[in-house]
Formats: sequence, C-alpha cells, structure tokens
Amino acid sequence: LAVGTQGVVYLAWSVGEEEAADIHFSTSLDQGRSFTVPKIAHQSGGHADAHKIAVDHAGTVHLVYAQSPKGPLGAYHIEYLRMRKGQERFAPPVPISSPPSQRFESVSFPALVVGGNDHLFVLWEIFPKASRRPKGLGFTYSSNGGQTFAEPSIIPGSLDPEQGFNGSLQGLLMQKLAANSRGDISVVNSTFKPGQRSQIWLILGHVRDD
Repeated sequence: LAVGTQGVVYLAWSVGEEEAADIHFSTSLDQGRSFTVPKIAHQSGGHADAHKIAVDHAGTVHLVYAQSPKGPLGAYHIEYLRMRKGQERFAPPVPISSPPSQRFESVSFPALVVGGNDHLFVLWEIFPKASRRPKGLGFTYSSNGGQTFAEPSIIPGSLDPEQGFNGSLQGLLMQKLAANSRGDISVVNSTFKPGQRSQIWLILGHVRDD
C-alpha cells in the first residue's frame, strides 16, 4: 500500500504459489472509498512475489519484487517497475540485482523507500542456497528517480557466517530499510544461530550524489 499526492492510494498484491503468478495492482482516486479494476503490473510468465510499492513527490509509482523465471522453487532476482503520474501502465521491468552466481543462488524479499530528492533505495535478502535461509543483504539505489541504478553491493557486515541466517523466522516481509532527505540510510536486521544466539543489528550509511 502507498499513498501519493492528493490522496491517491495505490494497492499491490501477489497471488501465491502459481507457476505464473504476477503482481496485481489497483488505484483509488477517492482516498480508498473505491478502487479501479485490478490490472497485472507485468505479465512475465514466471513467478513474481514479495513486492514493495512506493510513490515519490512527483506522483511516480515505484514497484520492486522478486522474479523467478522457473516458478516458485527456482532462483529469484529483483526487478523494478515504474509508472509515471497520469499513466495507467507500468514501463517494462528492469532487473536491478546481481544475477545468480556460484556465490549466491538467489535473492528475494526486497525493501523499497523513497529518500530526499526522490532517490530510491532498495534492499534485498541474499540466499547462498535457494532452498535455505538467507544470509546477507544486497543493496542498490537510484539518484534519478529510477532511470538508472547503481551497481548492486552487499551491505557491509551483513554477510558474516558466524552470525547465522537472517530473521526473524517470520520476518522477511518486514521493512528493514529507511532513508531521510539528506541521503542517510538505516538498515535494521536480525540474525539467528540455532542453539547459540539471536541478535539485532543497526547499520547506518550515506549515499552521495557524486
């Protein structure tokens, strides 16, 4: 759910474990009293899930989600969609995470926030093995409203095997990311090592325009 200028409400949702599940969305022009007929954000033929939606000051709608071309049990990557104010459809998707590699098989569960000057910040969970729990956090940002994104990176200190895996056990859909108008970024993450310890981490950073 996201609220834009003049009280316009945007709602997006996923549809479960279907092989070709896509992200759906609808819009309300009367502050949530009624909504338009649902549409598919992008019909890909793969499995889309774990989306986040945000609106910037110009009324542009931004959407990120995890996409698996081979269905729910395949490797995921993060895709980005943008719909400018006045448009009724999202532009074609743009992959913004690193492709699967020998080090990481999959990424999923992105977080999305809009910061100062309509900068976009995106965070996601890293899965060294697609069928196991995530370890580490990936990150990228856009300083031009989603036209281009920086090279993906790993949040420093988040990929420590001694800390166990990311949690909480039911918390992967929670918002772990925040940003302010100065480009300051806050990331909060929990880690869990069964039988030993669980911890909460606050990681602070800053993005410059240069």
